[in-house]
Amino acid sequence: MPDYFALMEQPRRPWLDEAALRDAFHRLAAALHPDAHTGDAEKFAELNAAFSTLRDPVKRLRHWLELESPDALQRPTVIPPDLAELFPVIGAARQALLDFAARRRAATTALSRALLAGDEAKVRATADCARTALDAARTNAIEGLHALDAGSPPEVLAALHGRFAFLEKWDAQLREAALQVEIG
Repeated sequence: MPDYFALMEQPRRPWLDEAALRDAFHRLAAALHPDAHTGDAEKFAELNAAFSTLRDPVKRLRHWLELESPDALQRPTVIPPDLAELFPVIGAARQALLDFAARRRAATTALSRALLAGDEAKVRATADCARTALDAARTNAIEGLHALDAGSPPEVLAALHGRFAFLEKWDAQLREAALQVEIG
C-alpha cells in the first residue's frame, strides 16, 4: 500500500493543514504533470489519488489507520449513543421520502399529482431537518478529528472512523431516497 503522506511530503497525522497540503500538491504536480518536460503520467495519477485521499478528512483517517493500525479497522463498530438517537430521525425521513415517491408514481392523473403538493412540502421539510442533524453530526466528528493527533490511541481513531462510516452511509441513503422523489 502506498504511503500518501510520504508521497505528498506531509506528516503522517489524522489532521493536516489544508493550505500546506494544497501547496504541496501544486508544487509536486508541476514537476510530475505529463505535459511537463520531466513529467510522469503514472506518478502524476498516484499524486492525484494521494491528494484526493488526504484532502478528505474521512479518507485521510482511513488511510492513516490502514498504515498505522490496520487491525483497528477490523474490529466491529458499535453505533455511538448520540448517533443511535439520530438513526430513527434519518430512518423516518428516508421512509417518508420513499413512501412519497411511491405515492407519486401511483398518481396517474394531474389532479392526483397536484393533491400531493402539500405532502411533498412536508416530506421535504422532514428530510431537510434530518439532513441538518446529519450535517451537524458530521461537523462535530470533523471537529473531533481536528482535536486528535497521531498520538491518539488507534482505538479512538478507529471509533471516530466508524462514526464517519455511519454518517456517510446514512447520508447516502437519504440522498438516494430524495433522488427517488426527484425522478418519481
